[in-house]
Amino acid sequence: MLLEFFPPYLKEKDGICVLNHDDPWISKLSSDLKKRSLLVSTKITESEFENDDFFFVTDKKFTESGSTCIFHTPREKIQLFVPLVGEFNLMNAIQAITILYKLNFSLKDLSKLMQSFPGAPGRMEKIQIDDNDVSRSLPTVIVDYAHTPDGLKKVLQSIKKLCEGKLITVFGCGGDRDRSKRPLMGSIAEELSDQLFITSDNPRSEEPQKIVNDILMGIKKREKITIEIDRFKAINESIKFANKKDIVLIAGKGHEDYQILNDKVINFDDRKIAYKLLKEKNKSQ
Repeated sequence: MLLEFFPPYLKEKDGICVLNHDDPWISKLSSDLKKRSLLVSTKITESEFENDDFFFVTDKKFTESGSTCIFHTPREKIQLFVPLVGEFNLMNAIQAITILYKLNFSLKDLSKLMQSFPGAPGRMEKIQIDDNDVSRSLPTVIVDYAHTPDGLKKVLQSIKKLCEGKLITVFGCGGDRDRSKRPLMGSIAEELSDQLFITSDNPRSEEPQKIVNDILMGIKKREKITIEIDRFKAINESIKFANKKDIVLIAGKGHEDYQILNDKVINFDDRKIAYKLLKEKNKSQ
């Protein structure tokens, strides 16, 4: 049983679990749980809704600024704006809202609070500059912590649905970590991106070029690949390359404000660097 791997408090009969109905493992988990389960879905249709423990959304729309939908509870529904990019973030948000709703928070208040939710730093974080005269020709830049094959795939799939131009990805893999994921991430990034800038993440004690070579083992065609070991230069080149309808994803480090190079730790924040480079690009146009 799945519960063998869960802590004791999950086996208690009291309390409520909020589960992602869209995950294929949930049917097994919910049957094993002794406590009441509330199911949440971003995919079910209203005609399928016949369960008092079901929470779901309809009329979904995804943009670079976030998601809009109608959120349905067993007793009421409300228009919802989630200022986070991607369907997986919509699922995270409605699971959190479901928990608070069951704790007797007002659905109207929750909807209002969600509109100004800033999101977790470095998780699908859109970089916006504060210049009064912002050029409309700037690309969209998103920084995300995705550093595993599954994480990178989900982020790229979400962004690709929104991208009207080219999807440009900047990423590397950490040193002294699982080498087997490197070609997998290379393959995923190549498949879902229009242009790739392969660079360093936190190389630690490994030679950066060796890490890049492992990533390249998953690449089939080199035409749309740029290799730039220096992460600052890779980000700079990607933003210079991008046009107004393009989206640049800078993946791997997210909220981290450092880079580990052998035995040195240097200041390095993808978000601050992208912000600085966007400002420079805006002024030069």
